[in-house]
Amino acid sequence: MLRSLVGSEMCIRDRFKQSNGRRVALALAGMLKREWVIQHALRTHPDDPDVERQLSALQVLSIPGHKQKFTGLGTALRSLSSLTSLDLSRNSLVELNGLEQLSALKSLNVYYNGVQDVASVRLLRQNLEIRSLDLRLNPVSRLPNYRLHVCHLVPWITSLDERDIRDSERRKAVELFGEPLEMHAELQLTQHSFVEESTLSEPEPQNSMLDASELSRSSVLASAPEQLSQAATIDFLILQNDLLMASVVDFLYLGAGGSDDPGRQQQLPPALHPVRGPTSTESGGARVG
Repeated sequence: MLRSLVGSEMCIRDRFKQSNGRRVALALAGMLKREWVIQHALRTHPDDPDVERQLSALQVLSIPGHKQKFTGLGTALRSLSSLTSLDLSRNSLVELNGLEQLSALKSLNVYYNGVQDVASVRLLRQNLEIRSLDLRLNPVSRLPNYRLHVCHLVPWITSLDERDIRDSERRKAVELFGEPLEMHAELQLTQHSFVEESTLSEPEPQNSMLDASELSRSSVLASAPEQLSQAATIDFLILQNDLLMASVVDFLYLGAGGSDDPGRQQQLPPALHPVRGPTSTESGGARVG
């Protein structure tokens, strides 16, 4: 009887050691491999020439740690650009690295893993489409204000741990931590773009007194910099000719009595001021009645 009891105890102890050894082996299974994803999710061989297309088209992937627990994701999921739902429950993940390339991800289940702090949750800020996150039974979920931290770090999430995020939680998160950084950055970017756009769209002041020949000369110089000296010389002569013609016109106009404005006359060169004949008073003659 005693012998049978001792044998049973040894048998139970051996089984416990074997079971404990399997748990350790499962916990230290290592990083998730791309080959594992291909073989277990696609049910195909890694050398299949169509494997890349299949990976990029995959939308739902479930890797629960029932038989094998992974401690990290590495780059195994980088080709899953169309993935929208990912189940990583019951693994041994301590960080959420390796999800940056999942631009279409909407639902992430990390139930019963080893995520310890909110720094790992911050990594999800690159997944702009994610709306549902499950972190139950992770050490991070026991931190004070855990839900408020997640609301602040990933404000576009609508469901956390199978519970909708309430508006009151969002307001409380803003009171504790301020506006989410993404909102600040977006606001600053919008304001900066508005300032740049308004500055670029503001018309440059132009001198309304510029002569047409001056504008023509500027356009020629801008369009043909290699002929700068020739264009400048030719346009200068044209400008001088135009000024001379304008002066002659003004002279004829003033000589015909078109204007007696002294300011207008002062704009003419001294040689072109209109010369009027002396009046009877200036010549000393008597006025004939």
